[in-house]
Amino acid sequence: MIAFVTLFLGLVTGEQMVEVAVSGSVATVELRLDGELAGSLSAAPWKRTLDLGRELTTHELVAVAHDSAGVEVGRAIQQVNVPRSPVEMEILLHGWEGGRPRYARLIWRSAFLIEPDSIAISLDGKALATDDLSHIELPEVDAKSLHFISAELTFPDNQRSTAQSIFGGRYGVEVESELTAVPVLSVGRRLERPEDGRGWLRRPSGEPLRVVAVEDEVAEVVIVRDDAALGTLQRLGRTLRRERPRTYRQVGLLAEDRLFLMSARAVISARPEVAYALYPISRAFGLADVPLPVALSVVGFSAETHTQQRLSDAVTVAGVKAAAGGKRRAVLLIVADCSERSGQWTGDEARRFLAELRVPLEVWTTRRPDRESGGFCRGASLLKNTGSYLGALGRLRRLIGRQQILWVEGRHLPREIVLADTAPATEVVQLN
Repeated sequence: MIAFVTLFLGLVTGEQMVEVAVSGSVATVELRLDGELAGSLSAAPWKRTLDLGRELTTHELVAVAHDSAGVEVGRAIQQVNVPRSPVEMEILLHGWEGGRPRYARLIWRSAFLIEPDSIAISLDGKALATDDLSHIELPEVDAKSLHFISAELTFPDNQRSTAQSIFGGRYGVEVESELTAVPVLSVGRRLERPEDGRGWLRRPSGEPLRVVAVEDEVAEVVIVRDDAALGTLQRLGRTLRRERPRTYRQVGLLAEDRLFLMSARAVISARPEVAYALYPISRAFGLADVPLPVALSVVGFSAETHTQQRLSDAVTVAGVKAAAGGKRRAVLLIVADCSERSGQWTGDEARRFLAELRVPLEVWTTRRPDRESGGFCRGASLLKNTGSYLGALGRLRRLIGRQQILWVEGRHLPREIVLADTAPATEVVQLN
């Protein structure tokens, strides 16, 4: 009945055009942002501008379809400014007659703004024509039987994205239960079984959330590095290797942890209707690949553009990347001057957004910060010699070591989950 044509795969604020596609008996559509009515639609084109606000924050956007009598006939939901797949698709069925649709529409969006190498759509395993993705004609089928429409996009490097829609037979589509990963910082007691977490987490309204799984194995750390800090990192790495070669090899995180280096220089991909700032990111690597001092001071991007650094913006994207895997996580920012603004967001705004995503932020600076500085300078570690370097690494390792990931039932915005007063954990990674 209704689906979003506008899919927000990147970080967005301010006024944004929102478009939906409808079918069947839809007469009006309500657009709700974070539970509040934000606008309504009553005719084609089914789109309007919504104000998401200047503040970078997470949102839930809901489109509710009503018929001419005001009865709800369908709804579509998407979360905004949260970890999402770089490619998303939806199949909308329309032209219903005799309990079956005559047409299908494939809606897709790629954050990389590249065209797929191939598009395959099938009904019950039989290929359909893909000349017009907005009007895919469906053959006549028995409405009393269950039917499956599948779509697959294949992108360069054999990356694939799929979507499926089911109709016919007994009405109803089985949907797998969605889960949300919640990092908690524990002291002393750690959960061994999901049932031991009963009563630990709740929504702000007091509604308890059921913990269905516990994970505390692999951690993922995304590193954003200021070019101006590279010389200091290389010098400290050489000194550490010369004076303490054994520590040089073993320093840092655990062998199974994964590190990613994200460029602070954006590549802008744009079409008339959308533009994304993409920040190149390295492959995952661990201590078995290179010692951490090498990773911090040598690993880079051979094709990095010569655009201006946007450190605070890269940090926000790194936060989304760190949260996306549902693992223990952290973002490490290494800067020469923590008080210098570099990007659309201030250090305080970027820090607050990461806290909302429940992603810890560690900041290292190579220049002593002003005592009055906030933003990225608040709690920053000063790298002045190998001792402070090892101390900063130790703090990062302890921060990750204290984390556990609790998986709870349902799809929730991170800021909608809080720790119950009776929980033994010290905190969910909290808002600042």
